[in-house]
Amino acid sequence: MTGVPDQGPGEGDGRVTHLEDQTVRQVVHTSVGGDALTLRLSNEHGDKALRLGAVHVAAGTGGTDIDPASDREVTFGGRRVVTLPAGARIVSDPVELDVPPDADLVVSLYLPERTEVTTVHRYALQVNAVADGDVTGDRTVTPVAAPDHWMFLSGVNVRALPRTSAVVALGDSVSDGVATTAGANHRWPDLLSDRMRADRRTPDLGVANAGIAGNRLLHDPNPPAGQPVEAYAAYFGPSALRRFPGDVLGQAGAEHVIVLLGTNDLGQPGLSAAVAETVTAEQLRLRPAYDSGDHVHPNDAGAQAMAAAVPLRLFR
Repeated sequence: MTGVPDQGPGEGDGRVTHLEDQTVRQVVHTSVGGDALTLRLSNEHGDKALRLGAVHVAAGTGGTDIDPASDREVTFGGRRVVTLPAGARIVSDPVELDVPPDADLVVSLYLPERTEVTTVHRYALQVNAVADGDVTGDRTVTPVAAPDHWMFLSGVNVRALPRTSAVVALGDSVSDGVATTAGANHRWPDLLSDRMRADRRTPDLGVANAGIAGNRLLHDPNPPAGQPVEAYAAYFGPSALRRFPGDVLGQAGAEHVIVLLGTNDLGQPGLSAAVAETVTAEQLRLRPAYDSGDHVHPNDAGAQAMAAAVPLRLFR
């Protein structure tokens, strides 16, 4: 199970702003394996209908290349072409596919009409591809852009048998994996999933990552007028309180949730805390071995330590 929470658009950061007669090919990482999957697509932040001319999913073989033998056309209510109204989410029909655990899937969306990219997840920590034409089923594509964000893809749910439950990691940039190695799947929820598969008592417990960089527990983005943050604050996503129904309760099989939020809710002393509570950089540090360099986000070793700190007995 993989979670890809939705975020509104930002500006001025090199992202893909529109697609027309193009395929966007996106890499997602699995937690548990199974014999079928469903895709969740989203137009929640769009103000116009989203038309998809074709959707495919396949096993990845490296980068955005796929194994053609595993390629499957995805339908929605039996339809190959689907239109999502503004503000809507949709779940695909089940796709019969042998899905390994701890593997990469490639989801390809073909957008035949000029479409503004309005619903994204900023930090995919994967290099995706945009290619001209409908190349959803091609083994390899020729990229005209290599975005590092997901577009219109809200999540992947793998059907594992016997029935299993899921742990949802609801969080901010630390859960999102910011500052871990791109393409390595070293987000701490990925590493927690590795631990669970290795433990004979939790081998089929899925992990859905619902982290969004910049996300706050209590408040939606509210950037000061005229400040540079206005250009990208929408990427922070709705507050976790507002996200909870869709991103946690709406996850298939969700029975557990780990909340790691609050860093972005903290105000500066003198604004929302007493001046006497001011702390120095020396008083507040990640352990150096776990510090990515910005003193906020853990590196790969820090993410591994976080995953190792979760008591698995809670899920048995």
